[in-house]
Amino acid sequence: MWPLTPPSRSARDVYRECISNARPDNRAILDLYEDSVAQASDTYNQACRGQELHTLNAAAFRPPYPPLTDEAAEQHADLLENVYTQRLVGENGPGRHIYNELRASAHRCPLCGVGRVTTLDHHLPKTKYQYLAVTPTNLLPACADCNKKKASTAPGTAAEQTLHPYFDNIDKDIWLTATVIEDIPCTLQFAVTPPTHWPPELIRRVEGHFLAFGLGELYALQASDELVGLNHHFIALAGQGPETLTAYLAEIADSHAAVRRNHWQTATYRALERSTWFCTGGFIPAARP
Repeated sequence: MWPLTPPSRSARDVYRECISNARPDNRAILDLYEDSVAQASDTYNQACRGQELHTLNAAAFRPPYPPLTDEAAEQHADLLENVYTQRLVGENGPGRHIYNELRASAHRCPLCGVGRVTTLDHHLPKTKYQYLAVTPTNLLPACADCNKKKASTAPGTAAEQTLHPYFDNIDKDIWLTATVIEDIPCTLQFAVTPPTHWPPELIRRVEGHFLAFGLGELYALQASDELVGLNHHFIALAGQGPETLTAYLAEIADSHAAVRRNHWQTATYRALERSTWFCTGGFIPAARP
């Protein structure tokens, strides 16, 4: 997971801009919820900082049923969701430039570190938390695959809180590792290997994020493609001796680590560098016993 700088725009300002050209009848309803949206955003941000999203009651983030009838409450909830789908995302919506700005804040998906950003993902789903539908810190630039995998899920426990790019920065520590599978063709297996000083809650969250977005399988596929593309080069270097190949792999690993300590490429080259089997040519078909 890659950390991102939180958006500077406030939820109140985004909400105001999005509803600026609403029809008078709809605008009258939407105006009623401006303070609720702003307060919900503050509560959400505080919960994110304290890693307590699982404690939030979804009922407090949508139009209250009393004193509204069920039908009126549903109508208001739909209007609030449409502030996002029509007024922020819509090509002609007054908030479209904000949507573009948020989406462009990252090139690669911060949830997986691989996919190209094509959309915004609601960290807490707008279908359950309508007051957060256009809260900037609840809108994450994401790839289509991660957005689909996350769907409309919300955490029920501390361990189910997937990592939040705006509030969680775990890149200070090395936690992503890879293991070389000694077979031909060579493959790698990725895992979360947390440092000893991490609290149990953080370990469970990182492991849950890793599983929820299928990062083990995703990184293994990326690494396999990388090895296939460089196989000829690796064979040539191995022919010059294990020291030559080891030094090359260490250099590439250090280069990637200088940018992202926990990138799949960093973990891949570090694992290859430390594998005596690989550096002595075990990956070469002719060298197989």
